[in-house]
Amino acid sequence: MGDIYPKQVYDLLLAASSWEVRSTSFVTRLLPRIQLRSSIIFRYRHNNVNDAFLMEDQNHRYIQAALRETKVPTYSITGDLWSVEDALMELDKIIREAHGKPEGLRILIDVSTFTKAYTLVFLRYLDEAAKRNDVTLFFTDIAGPQTGRPSRGLDRIIALPLYSTSYVQGRESLLLTFLGFEPQRVVGLWNRLEPNRTMPLYSLRRDGASPLRSTFYRDQLLNRPGVDVPLEVPTSPLDLARTLAIIYSEERDKYNVCLSATGNKLQCVGVYIFIKLTLAQVQMFYPVPAQYTWKYWNPLVMPQESVIISLNQGFKSEYIRA
Repeated sequence: MGDIYPKQVYDLLLAASSWEVRSTSFVTRLLPRIQLRSSIIFRYRHNNVNDAFLMEDQNHRYIQAALRETKVPTYSITGDLWSVEDALMELDKIIREAHGKPEGLRILIDVSTFTKAYTLVFLRYLDEAAKRNDVTLFFTDIAGPQTGRPSRGLDRIIALPLYSTSYVQGRESLLLTFLGFEPQRVVGLWNRLEPNRTMPLYSLRRDGASPLRSTFYRDQLLNRPGVDVPLEVPTSPLDLARTLAIIYSEERDKYNVCLSATGNKLQCVGVYIFIKLTLAQVQMFYPVPAQYTWKYWNPLVMPQESVIISLNQGFKSEYIRA
């Protein structure tokens, strides 16, 4: 294991507890290597007590106990899966309370179990150029591809706050959408937005599975007018950011460009890096599923790999393997 960040001091750790066991991986893989001045633990609000809630409560207690050992002030935020604005206001309030200001801080964010909507909005807020924060990401992947679908159906479409496009009246719209393995969300978003042109993006999963094999995609999206031939893109965040930058430079003067917050979490980070590097003016849309399949996100063994990515030190990455 390398020591890119030996005993790095962070002003703030932001993490989410979840029913997924990987939400606890930062406890063993990061806490022994860092010093903290404060921490914020986010929890999703649940309407019912079920197996997912009980498992999340167990993981949350474990995280709280570990942070008590560090003897740093620890705060809590509770929010809905899709109400990012409310959680963002609470986050700003706590940071100001703990540090007196939201600027000039060294921040470590474990994005492993934040939704892509929370990841993109929190990063946009904390990494905003005028704040001069030094932001580092930590991400732990699931142990391996699971069976079934991560979610079912589509509940609603939300436009993510803090992302806006330089809309030109009369110009056609271009949607860049990651296909991923949740076709109902992707196709539902496409139906709602009705873009003039769509550029589907996809990557192969670690086990070689491809979303292009989905008959739902073929029947409901890929054969429709205005939809390009799918383009294979990298999963590495920095490589993906470069690919998106090329696409954007070629299309931004011809279309009003929007992006869907779909795909996997590392692609979500790549989307953010693309916007950070290019200052792209794109509207970001997030399709909220009708139901998460919680057992899909509950591998029985601790995931094998985590990655640390510095957003303000040349995007240096370090992989941590169990």
